[in-house]
Amino acid sequence: MKFYTDGSRIGLHTGNPIIGWGAVCQYGVLCTGSQFGGSNINAEIFAIRDLLLYLYRYVNNNRIKNSKNNMFKNLDIIDIETDSLTSIQIINGYMKDSSAYSLEKSVNYVAADTISKTIIKLEENNSAISIK
Repeated sequence: MKFYTDGSRIGLHTGNPIIGWGAVCQYGVLCTGSQFGGSNINAEIFAIRDLLLYLYRYVNNNRIKNSKNNMFKNLDIIDIETDSLTSIQIINGYMKDSSAYSLEKSVNYVAADTISKTIIKLEENNSAISIK
């Protein structure tokens, strides 16, 4: 199934930027978030993180899994499309060698850590994840 993520920043000229992010699929908006402060890259990587966490919670909820109205009956392929090459590079780099990244240095690395762990959990549930 195909998913789309995006993030944005506004208010930089006021000195008090706000970032926002979201993830959607053919059924609609799945998750959104916002916070004061941050960068476009933060917003982009947070969108991917929140989508994967949402999907992991969704596939592990037995009440939903067994429902006749389960919109995600088949999550064998999770195809995430983003326009943030930097987020993809951070995630791929972290997954190749997490020891090269200090979680204290960047919230993006913390997000990459969460993404990496969630991808592993989803793959254990027989999902193949691609982020492009």
